[in-house]
Amino acid sequence: MINQGFATTLLCVVPPYAVTVPPAGPAALLGYLKAFGIHDVDFLDLRLYVPDSYATTYSATSVWGDALAIDVPDLPIVLRLLDAFDRGSDFLDQDDPLLSAYCLERAINPSYLRTYLAYLDRFFETTFAQIPHLELVGFSTWNSNYLTTLMAARHLKRRARPPIVVTGGPQV
Repeated sequence: MINQGFATTLLCVVPPYAVTVPPAGPAALLGYLKAFGIHDVDFLDLRLYVPDSYATTYSATSVWGDALAIDVPDLPIVLRLLDAFDRGSDFLDQDDPLLSAYCLERAINPSYLRTYLAYLDRFFETTFAQIPHLELVGFSTWNSNYLTTLMAARHLKRRARPPIVVTGGPQV
């Protein structure tokens, strides 16, 4: 699936990502680096491998239909992910009443959300396992892929020799 010949530095976009064109930030950074003779950098758009992926926790309108502010992935899921990472457990294996309450409030089916996130989690695990030597990974992070970017970074940070992980973009 993934080319084994990747450089040790990787600029990466994970699904879901609200815009369907390549993001300008990583492309500009990649061009800048190559213009100054830094060629050991690759770009990987993981959205290309999950074309039907969409942001279950992101919506341009709220549950009530107003569009005054962009809705962002809520903090409860992110906090659960970070807590599970600190404890060395998998946040998707937990039957969490707070996650269920979050889903009810956001009009998201809890079973669907767990299944969707488990699928993406396995996808990140499998994909990054095919790129064994990474020293630095940069993620382009937006409202729609904030949670999934943290999930992808979690797989990289659990390696025996984890790469440096940086994020950029408006969400950061």
